[in-house]
Amino acid sequence: MPTLHDLRHAHTLHLEAVIAFLIAQSGCYQRFGPGAGRCLHEDDRRQVAALAQAVGWERIGIYLTLVSVRTLQRWHRTLVMGAVTPTKPPGRPRTDPTIEAHVVRLAQENAWGNDAWGRKRIAGELAKLGIPLSPSTVQAIMRRRGVPPAPQRGAPRAGPAFVLGDPEHAVGIDFVQLPIETPVGWVWWFLVVAIDHASRRTAVVAATDQPDADFVLQVARDLTMAETGFLAQVGATHLIIDRDTKWTAAFRATVAAAGFTVQRIPPCCPWWNGRVERVIRTLRVQVLSKVLIAQPEQLLELFSAYLEHYHHERPHQALGNRCPVPLYGPQPAGPIVRRERLDGLLNHYERTAA
Repeated sequence: MPTLHDLRHAHTLHLEAVIAFLIAQSGCYQRFGPGAGRCLHEDDRRQVAALAQAVGWERIGIYLTLVSVRTLQRWHRTLVMGAVTPTKPPGRPRTDPTIEAHVVRLAQENAWGNDAWGRKRIAGELAKLGIPLSPSTVQAIMRRRGVPPAPQRGAPRAGPAFVLGDPEHAVGIDFVQLPIETPVGWVWWFLVVAIDHASRRTAVVAATDQPDADFVLQVARDLTMAETGFLAQVGATHLIIDRDTKWTAAFRATVAAAGFTVQRIPPCCPWWNGRVERVIRTLRVQVLSKVLIAQPEQLLELFSAYLEHYHHERPHQALGNRCPVPLYGPQPAGPIVRRERLDGLLNHYERTAA
């Protein structure tokens, strides 16, 4: 039976171990800051783990703030005791690449609308074909191959299927409505903006404060001119328009008579003409929301400067961060300087000769 002297001696040893551990823990915080637990060297981990074991694993949690008790125990096993961390046993073999290709094909070919095939539907279809796969395996294959899940892959859309033909040879056009402050009050101006889907080349086809039938008919003639029309310049075969009543039957007939296919998007589906909608939004956010236009001439000058920036200076993610019409290739050397347009509203950077 331990004597009182033995109990006092054990208590003294425990207090000394606690004090040594607290000093070591405080030193770690002083050296590495609040995130010291993630910055310790191997010698620091070995020292802290040995001191913690001397305090006792049942009591060390009272004083420990550096890491968790389980982490300290792992450090003690590997660094103090020299135990080898067991390796994870090998899992199930990977699915055959041919079967993975079938999964990706079914997911991509059935991604239309809000009833896009999910993992369970694909697993059931494969079972019919004699390829037993669990839904979780199908989900893992799609995640590994970069195929999004069904709710993201098949956006809910109303209306019939919209077949564009060859989207690489299509041009989308739309109206931009802008207020101009004149001496007699605010006047609304309308600009027709066109964008080529393949090259992202953009043009302001026409501008007016009276977008009547005669104006729209002249827009059709300007677009379809044999050599100077925007459709001929970019080699387009399709023209995408929304269902705005400004695009009259005469406009569509004039474009069709010139040999171009007019595609009207379904009702209430602006995303079918999404590229021109996106460039209009970019224009509004980057320029139009920051300036006050007082004259129509200023509006045309602003658009001219913006299109120069848009074509020659602004990288486009859809083009691999390249400009639609680059003026020069990558510049590997030379000081980097800023080039401004519109008094600093638009900036780009280039290298100059040293």
